[in-house]
Amino acid sequence: MTWINMTVPAPSENTVRCMTWNLLLGGLDDGNSDRLLDQLTLISAYAPDVLCLPEAARWHEQDDRLLHLAEDATGLKTAMLARSATGQGVNATALMFNSEKVRLVGEPVRRAEEAFHHALIRAVFRPAGVADEGGDFVVLATHLNPFDPGARLGEARWMTDYAGQSPKFPPRAVLLGDLNTPDREPVSWTAVPTNLHSRYRLVLNDGSFGAVDRRAVRALLNSGWRDPHDLLGLPRQPTVGHFFPTERVPWALDYALVAGLDVRQVFTHPFSTGFTLSDHLPHFMDIALPA
Repeated sequence: MTWINMTVPAPSENTVRCMTWNLLLGGLDDGNSDRLLDQLTLISAYAPDVLCLPEAARWHEQDDRLLHLAEDATGLKTAMLARSATGQGVNATALMFNSEKVRLVGEPVRRAEEAFHHALIRAVFRPAGVADEGGDFVVLATHLNPFDPGARLGEARWMTDYAGQSPKFPPRAVLLGDLNTPDREPVSWTAVPTNLHSRYRLVLNDGSFGAVDRRAVRALLNSGWRDPHDLLGLPRQPTVGHFFPTERVPWALDYALVAGLDVRQVFTHPFSTGFTLSDHLPHFMDIALPA
């Protein structure tokens, strides 16, 4: 299993590692948790300090059994498990953290529940050992609408305020999640099944399809959020396209963005069609510890 034998990048010195990974149906296949157990092993190898897990599906069932399994396997604590607003709340987004590295300030909240297909979690963290609010930073953990680019743009607008100064929140922030927004035009749209084009493309006035719809991420970046790849001058690596044989499109749909923070490292798990733990790849960045 090359996914576990790989060399995991060590955390940069004096940093907080922020990671996002869409688990694909909670890591479950036909009710079997074997894939989830392997996912938790890989998460532990990456050693995140702040972790966003879209598609933590069914983790709330049986008195949060799978959530407690994840906590025990990784040593992380749960800030919030927010069930999706649609689909009877079977799906969920989890925000977890390493209490030896950061601690919660106040209670996490779920934002704009009526506006999100899945969920938006907001939490404030303080680096361990820092006594005052000078090192506090906001974390947003989310999973944007998978079907409607216009809805994704509306969801993104709930997160633009945190990219700059606010009287209510620290001027430092992290945004983690599956934003379901392609980062580039595909080499050919024939690689995307025609019935899925409406998920990713602009719909023109006559109903025909245009270019890839990046409005949600562009709205975030134009509002002040920064992509660590741009900050470090590194190419963005794909997080999907390895899993489904009918949709071999190497896009980056998963993002870790920052505002008011220094990024030391950004990394995506190596792209390989042999990776079968999820249809998304783990993605993380290391941010310098706020002083």
